[in-house]
Amino acid sequence: MFGIVMLLAAAAGWAGAPWWFPLLAGAALSIEGWWARLNITGRHRGLTWSNKITTYFITGVLSNICLAAASYGLGWLLRCYTFA
Repeated sequence: MFGIVMLLAAAAGWAGAPWWFPLLAGAALSIEGWWARLNITGRHRGLTWSNKITTYFITGVLSNICLAAASYGLGWLLRCYTFA
């Protein structure tokens, strides 16, 4: 799913989608990556949410947004060079 979201973000940049689209793509990447981890934490009583998990979650969300923004930016640059 990671590759699909990155390709969609690049295509959105090429198509001239609004600036907030990378935020949605980053959220989609974060949901996909953390869904299984959150399910495991909820099912097992011994696993609790800790400060370490919070740090990993926040840095993961920020890095996913940065990756989606980079992909969007590459699509936008491709559009600039294609239509120039």
